[in-house]
Amino acid sequence: MKIPIFLSELIINDNFEKGNELYKEGGVIINSKESFDDRSFVVKGFCKGNPPIEVVLKIKEGKILFHSCNKHQNSKEMCYHTIALALKYNELILADEKPVSSLSEIVKGDITSNSFDKIELIFLRSGELTFVSKTSFYQMEEILKQLEEKDYSLLLPLFVNHFIFKNKELILKKEPLPLFYFYEEQLLRFELPPKFIFFQHTGVLFDKENNFVYAFSKNQIEILSNLLSVNASYESKEELYPVISNLQEKISSFIILKGYLASEYEVAEEFDIISKIHFNKNNLFLTVICKMPKGEIVFNPSRKMSDQIYTIENSLIKLTPEIVRTIKTSAQKSGFKYSAKKWSASVNILTNLIEGKTALNEIGEVIFDKEVRRMNMSSYDVSASEIEIKMQEGKDWFSFSLKLPELKTPVSPKSIATAMQSVANGNENPVIFDEDENPVILEQSADFLKRLYEMFAFGNAFPGSEIKNYYLPQILAKKPKIKFSDTVPLETINKYKGIIENFQTGKIPEVKIPNSVSKLLRKYQIDGIKWMTLLRNSGFCGILADEMGLGKTIQALTVLKNIDSEKTSLVIVPKTLIWSWDMEIQKFYPEMKRIVIDS
Repeated sequence: MKIPIFLSELIINDNFEKGNELYKEGGVIINSKESFDDRSFVVKGFCKGNPPIEVVLKIKEGKILFHSCNKHQNSKEMCYHTIALALKYNELILADEKPVSSLSEIVKGDITSNSFDKIELIFLRSGELTFVSKTSFYQMEEILKQLEEKDYSLLLPLFVNHFIFKNKELILKKEPLPLFYFYEEQLLRFELPPKFIFFQHTGVLFDKENNFVYAFSKNQIEILSNLLSVNASYESKEELYPVISNLQEKISSFIILKGYLASEYEVAEEFDIISKIHFNKNNLFLTVICKMPKGEIVFNPSRKMSDQIYTIENSLIKLTPEIVRTIKTSAQKSGFKYSAKKWSASVNILTNLIEGKTALNEIGEVIFDKEVRRMNMSSYDVSASEIEIKMQEGKDWFSFSLKLPELKTPVSPKSIATAMQSVANGNENPVIFDEDENPVILEQSADFLKRLYEMFAFGNAFPGSEIKNYYLPQILAKKPKIKFSDTVPLETINKYKGIIENFQTGKIPEVKIPNSVSKLLRKYQIDGIKWMTLLRNSGFCGILADEMGLGKTIQALTVLKNIDSEKTSLVIVPKTLIWSWDMEIQKFYPEMKRIVIDS
């Protein structure tokens, strides 16, 4: 887990403001991150300067355990250089980037200006800058007296025509400096050729073999010094190539990079495109493979058009912008969206991919990592489907699974629910997954799934989910085969078997009606009492919707009368009917205990 450094450790430091300013100016670079143990690691970097200032942090779970800076070695407190490095580390962690700065960040400001561009004089140099005047140019002698030995290199670009080296004249070079880079054991480093002497404090560089003198501006000196300090990790040459290309573009005015990846690349022209489809739950994932004579490359959609460089057997292969655009456009037209570094799509596009109706089929072959089966459900009868019901005594919900007639094992409840919902949303050929997670296309199955959808309360009750009991009658009305789960208690099974039979046959069980009111009740009122009693005993809710004046109150009171006398019922009525109910109770069931609350 990537944990940023706690800001509380930084803000309280007196050097925070200055360190924050250095960080915002882009004056800090991270060049390596090494694991110390399971929970801690060491981050190394440098702040721009002449020479660069090396900084080291040891971090564990957001806390800084150790810090050092070669400019403030004797300071126990964090200096502003270490604070700047900590802020840079947090930036990369929060952005979910590699904790090694992009090399192009080294290049900031105007690097094209060169304070020595107009000076074209030639001077003498010999040995290790031990100057020997061979002329009567007394001004040079005076200058040498004024300079300290470490500053002698300044004279090379300023007075080139007065120096020679090994009897050859010096030449002030204006062409870019060759800088070599090496990629070994996944680490990148930069080096000057051995023939060069770099006077870092003055920005002068001397080629001992060709007598070339290079002179750099202050900003160019910092860039070169920083590059020579880099020791960055990259997982592959493909990852490294765009970094080198971007860096070369920015420093081309004074440095030319030379190395393995700087060689010419081969432009891919003739190859096959294979779209490989992976299944994961209800999604499809796409991997595009470019099959070439030398081998295969896996297309990386996250790269820019200009960065589509790959390696095959130590050869660099470049995909043209036209090919890259074709692959990306075809994936999008086929229904795939690119996010979180992957292409994904709904399984609903599977039929079109199999039948060759997508843009991906047009540019190449489409293959699948699993066998795709097809199932025709046009002849299925809803009533032939077997429902296995799971219930618990005392609960007002149940769950069930559905077994279709043609399958040996029950279809995944989630899959059948997804298929029904998909059909309801207009997809005529939904895709489900069998128990081995293999995809199955349900062909010509829309009518059957629509009937299932209607039976399951139009999406309110789906297999596998907890379903309120009041949806059960709608399911049972289709008269499916019923099987109770082995985990359901026998008492509960017997209870619900009676309920199921009542709903499927339309019969309403008899109930006990007191003699005091049995002769007063009409047949529709007795049916209403039976119906409400059945609903209550089944754990359902219901509405008695007779017209006004047809005796709903006495029906409700009779239902309440049949309830266990030790239980209390709450009757809520409009204020104007409170005392009417009280009088009805007194008239028909005076023995019923009651409390009237009127406010």
